[in-house]
Amino acid sequence: MEMLLIGQGLVWSHFINIALANGGKATRMDFAFNDMSRMFEIPELYQKLMADEYTQKFKSDPQYYADGKNGGSTIYFGSRSSEVFFRFYEKDKEQAKKHFVEPEAIPVKNRYEVELKQKRAQTMAEHVANGQDVAGELLAYLRDYLQFYNQPVVGLDKKEIAKLDLWQPWVVFLEQASIVDFQAEPKEVSMDRSLSWFINQVAPTLKGLIEYYGQEKIDEILDDTELSQRQKKLLLVAEKVNLPF
Repeated sequence: MEMLLIGQGLVWSHFINIALANGGKATRMDFAFNDMSRMFEIPELYQKLMADEYTQKFKSDPQYYADGKNGGSTIYFGSRSSEVFFRFYEKDKEQAKKHFVEPEAIPVKNRYEVELKQKRAQTMAEHVANGQDVAGELLAYLRDYLQFYNQPVVGLDKKEIAKLDLWQPWVVFLEQASIVDFQAEPKEVSMDRSLSWFINQVAPTLKGLIEYYGQEKIDEILDDTELSQRQKKLLLVAEKVNLPF
């Protein structure tokens, strides 16, 4: 989709504008802040939660996952079914595990995602379509729904909490954060990329099947296999934009 947009000299904001103008509705909008220097550690943020050194507007407690199947640490704020949801995680460790490389090879260290749904998503989509800079709105969501402090807030009323010093790494993040323009950054579909996926994900299973059933049986299966509609469309798009696939 991104390649087709670029081929016509368009970016995502143009597409959203066209979609809304033709009666489209945005039921969900996701945005991400990429932290290239790791302004704070996700486990460190978890310690703030455990020490009750934070306030939030979400009804549900934050959920913390460390070194799970995706690699690294992740904290979920809010419910996935609510209109506002945050996800903070160690992007470098997640990508390193996924692509079998060292975390140091991944430029994005942490990622902070803001997920909006229903009316909030529709409003944000309209703002993006109109060319508005939505970074301030997203930061307002973060400030409004989350705050971190240097001491516990248990037993304090709102006026007392308002007088507390905020945790400096959180303040620095909110001051420096910005969002990239809504502009396509397509990843070319290439044989090298497909081959890498095949080697890491498919080859071991395929080798086991060949040893068990024999090469002739596997060749028969491949000869009888048809491309799915999705794969056919992918090949068609690749041909139109002259991709090496």
